[in-house]
Amino acid sequence: MTPIPLWDGSDIFWKVQAIDEFGASVETEVFRFKLDDKNNPFMPIVYFQVYDSQTELPVPEAKIWLNEYPMITSRRGQLIQKSDLTTPLDLTITAMTYETAYTRLNADDSPIITLAIPIHSNIQTGDINRNEIIDIGDAILGLQILAGMPVLDYYYDQAALVEGNVGLADIIYVVRWLSGVDD
Repeated sequence: MTPIPLWDGSDIFWKVQAIDEFGASVETEVFRFKLDDKNNPFMPIVYFQVYDSQTELPVPEAKIWLNEYPMITSRRGQLIQKSDLTTPLDLTITAMTYETAYTRLNADDSPIITLAIPIHSNIQTGDINRNEIIDIGDAILGLQILAGMPVLDYYYDQAALVEGNVGLADIIYVVRWLSGVDD
């Protein structure tokens, strides 16, 4: 395939044609666009992967701040971005219920760079609904989980007293917390 810099300024024509298993077909009209790549063609592509340092699960919707512009990771904690690495980039990574993380992306000669970024949860025991406070919502969600009811809210099993198993002990812990017994 011809490198993109040689295509810059070219007219690109395209259409879609669909043919089923019986030979019937339909196609769109021909469309056209002019290729105008204002980006540096030699900028590397960076694959970011943000994950929970404890569970090693992806962190969806984490914000990766490239200088002053935030980019949001996918549901799988991933972000693909073409980045100018003529100078190192200082990155700030934020996500709800996680401590802010900082890292630096240095210049590299590779056309593709992979950067795995672990971030640390700041969830405390008892915050089952992961809203950064322990309240009656945690007790209600715990009761729903314990009763085997379908749970619409996302719950964080790492906030349970026994990791991965929200149970009666967690509900008692939350109620005691709310009553001021476990301050």
